[in-house]
Amino acid sequence: MNFRYLLIDTSQQMRFYRRLDGWRASYLSLFSGHAEESLIDIAPLLIDVSDDDETCERIVEEATRIGRLKPCVSLLESPWSLDELAAHLGQFHLVRMPDGRMMVMRWYDTRILPTWFDLLSIGQREIFMEPVAAWTYFDRFGESRSLPVVDSDGASASSVVLPFRLDEAQASALFAASEPDGLIMELRKVIPDEMRRIPYAVLHPFVSEQLRAAYQHGLDKLSDQVQYLLLALYTSGNFVGHHESRKRLATPAQAHEQSFEDWVGGLPDDIWAMGQPLWAETGSVEREG
Repeated sequence: MNFRYLLIDTSQQMRFYRRLDGWRASYLSLFSGHAEESLIDIAPLLIDVSDDDETCERIVEEATRIGRLKPCVSLLESPWSLDELAAHLGQFHLVRMPDGRMMVMRWYDTRILPTWFDLLSIGQREIFMEPVAAWTYFDRFGESRSLPVVDSDGASASSVVLPFRLDEAQASALFAASEPDGLIMELRKVIPDEMRRIPYAVLHPFVSEQLRAAYQHGLDKLSDQVQYLLLALYTSGNFVGHHESRKRLATPAQAHEQSFEDWVGGLPDDIWAMGQPLWAETGSVEREG
């Protein structure tokens, strides 16, 4: 027999535990036993929704609504009890990085979850998914996705220790996957109203593509990447067709005496008219990222 659970990253739905308490729901925090244990307002909460009753139905409906708006909801099936599953999943709160330092791993953020799952070694994946019979989640675009169930004979996992230690390739993949979201946060500080008008399903792929282009030009500083993305957003990426842009981007950023930020500050007005702003072409936002 499998039990049904919801896993909600309440850092994206703060103080959700108060609603659960009002519903008298059965839940546990994955921060339990860690330094962050007192941060119940933003904790990842594992909620038992196995009962076929009005309370569980209400919680699932509300979690589904939230998951379609924010990347923070998973639905799991497991033969393990609430206590057992929470204790298991809580073991992955910390990972050891290649340089030996420990880092909090927010794998329950469903923008991170698929990358986390993909980068794990076979043995690490077997340990992580050991008690899971089914795992679905709402991705960054509000679409329902599934993680594959992992069959294990125990051999691959026998040499793996906790907390997981990530190698250089794993760490690089993890950071690369989160970079577009970090850049979107920075852009929202600069042009918040305009950013709200761009649907997230359009915004994230666009920022990811333009960030790759910025790196190809050698722009690895966040401040330069923000400037590059502002140009791209204001012109829907068409600024690259301007003769000044072609001249600048023909050689890596490091080859120029003038900084990229100073170059952007001195651009002629017509470069900003190379295309319509992305928000003018895409309408209004439907989802939070």
